[in-house]
Amino acid sequence: MITADKVLWVTGGTGYIASWLVKSLLQCGYAVKATVRDPNDPKKTQHLRALEGAKGRLHLCKANLQEEGSFDSAINGCEAVFHTASPVLFSASDPQVFVILPERCEDDGPLVSAYRVSRERVEGLGATFIPLEVSVRDTVESLMEKGLPLV
Repeated sequence: MITADKVLWVTGGTGYIASWLVKSLLQCGYAVKATVRDPNDPKKTQHLRALEGAKGRLHLCKANLQEEGSFDSAINGCEAVFHTASPVLFSASDPQVFVILPERCEDDGPLVSAYRVSRERVEGLGATFIPLEVSVRDTVESLMEKGLPLV
């Protein structure tokens, strides 16, 4: 039985993947702690606060991967953690060329090479990519059906 007293923690709560995860967990009836850099920034958090169930079951906590100990208080009372946060310390002279469309880039720079190697390894494992909203929902439902904890 799903109860709101089960609290799950999602790091990087304002990110694309994390936002869908938070939405799915709230829809399943869980209480969610989501760590974000600035919980008082409406541009970054409004979409989370507007989710169904957020008013009573979503708590946004301030945390930053670059600050040691900033996650310590957020984990209290949580049964599982979905770690989706990653530091954004990235610079590219032309993000469209080097990040968004790397397979079309003629300059074989280190960013393009890293992307290609990573993609080839994942595809070599037989992984197929499906829309995020489908994969998160299916994952959560599958774990619940099996009675497994969401970790």
